[in-house]
Amino acid sequence: MKSPAKAGNDAVETGRQIMDIRLDKDALAADDAMTMIRARPLDRAKAISGLINEEALASERLGRLTDKAAAAMLDANLFSIRLPKPEGGLGGTGVELFEATEEIARADGSAGWCIGLECYRPAWRALRPV
Repeated sequence: MKSPAKAGNDAVETGRQIMDIRLDKDALAADDAMTMIRARPLDRAKAISGLINEEALASERLGRLTDKAAAAMLDANLFSIRLPKPEGGLGGTGVELFEATEEIARADGSAGWCIGLECYRPAWRALRPV
């Protein structure tokens, strides 16, 4: 029996081999065949890091993320890592947020910066006096 970590890595590797990857909360959809997985934020980030890297130069030229890169991060629900699951987020820990942000930033620093900013915005808002 494979360890949970190894099984998750297999799902990511399989996903990278398939051209059309769409992540939706806890499901990985590939070529319309649904495989349910409990993907950690890092697994989700790894699954799209190749696409983010491919889009990095175009994003730099545009001065913003490409629509394809932004859609991939939204589909992977990476902007909601710290949001509780009942509210539609991944319910991830701070460590999971750092790991996923680091993976995306390795592919494109600006994309990683966007995830970091968006995920920490609620915490910064809570610290700001009203």
